[in-house]
Amino acid sequence: METVMRRRALIMTGASFFAFFLFGALEALKGPTLPALLAEMGYSYSAGGTIVTGAYLGFLVACVLAGFISDRLGRKAVLVIAALSYIAGIAGYASANGFVLFAVSFFLVGFAGGAVELGCNYVIVDVQNNPGRYLNLLAFFYGAGAMLAPLYAGRLMGGGRSWRDVYLFLLPAVGLMLLVFIVVRYPVRPGAAADGFAFREIVRVAFTRRMLWVYVVVFAYVAAEIAVATWLVEYLEKFRGVAPDSGAAWLSLFFAGIMAGRFVGSFLVERIGELRIMTACSLLAFACIAIGLAGPGSAVFLLPLSGLFFSVILPTAIAYVSKSHQDHLGPLLGFLLCFIGVGGMAGPWTVGVLNDAAGLRVGLGAAAAFCLLTATALYMLGRGARPARAAG
Repeated sequence: METVMRRRALIMTGASFFAFFLFGALEALKGPTLPALLAEMGYSYSAGGTIVTGAYLGFLVACVLAGFISDRLGRKAVLVIAALSYIAGIAGYASANGFVLFAVSFFLVGFAGGAVELGCNYVIVDVQNNPGRYLNLLAFFYGAGAMLAPLYAGRLMGGGRSWRDVYLFLLPAVGLMLLVFIVVRYPVRPGAAADGFAFREIVRVAFTRRMLWVYVVVFAYVAAEIAVATWLVEYLEKFRGVAPDSGAAWLSLFFAGIMAGRFVGSFLVERIGELRIMTACSLLAFACIAIGLAGPGSAVFLLPLSGLFFSVILPTAIAYVSKSHQDHLGPLLGFLLCFIGVGGMAGPWTVGVLNDAAGLRVGLGAAAAFCLLTATALYMLGRGARPARAAG
């Protein structure tokens, strides 16, 4: 019996890695495919930003509902619903010919991503004895998918395939994900238990001054990163005259920087300190974007380099919260994921509106402003943390 449970745990863990790989790939495909969509449909940058915002609205809704679904229907149900939402969203998005269907389809894709985010974290915590190691591996597979997806899209589109095919060709992989999550019985590690739910206590802990600044950090960081990931290729193609396949390669470098930065950062965070390394990285990301946009043509390489510094901020923020709040950590992480969704909505939409109003350079400059907001919130967080490091 123990061998069977171990085998199920191994399969569910591998399936979660695969789901996170697809999650990262579908997140990264927005950048290289959005310019082709806008050109085909004749949409403005504001409309494109609104379509992308639909995905993060879906992510936000999933963050709110996934815990309820898990409690009522079981952990596995979250991931089955995620796969079904991916299939419906991808099929709808790849066949849409109207703005509303594009937005609704992307909402479903974003909802699926949020369900994968929470569902796979549930799996690791439930079935692994050392969840910290496996949660970091989840982030690695997300990064691998995000890094490879732009290369995949650039190769297909450079060979004459439609941006729609880029999405449709991923449906068999999502179908495999659905099949595994349906067929394999869910294993639960002996001794695994969920946190108790005490509403008043959770609200008290979740809305301290320190946590409010953490939410601002997460919101602003995600807004900046997703803004760059969404609009970098369009900026390079239209403003810098880069070919579509080359633009996709530059976006892959951005995600490669995120992967590399998280690996290197894991050795530096404890040495430097959470707040210091996050502040330094947010300022360095600001410098990369600002100089990459305002500097000479040769400085454009700094734009994808910003991914190296973006990389550390989110996992370090989660670690900072985890060390300060051992109780009710699950609900607190749920709140953090909600602000990830809000930031993901705000970043690409803001850039899209500014692109129409003032041009691509000014629009993408909003990402630099979000980096400064991240650094400011970290400064305020540090001021509040000095008198009592473990308080709040």
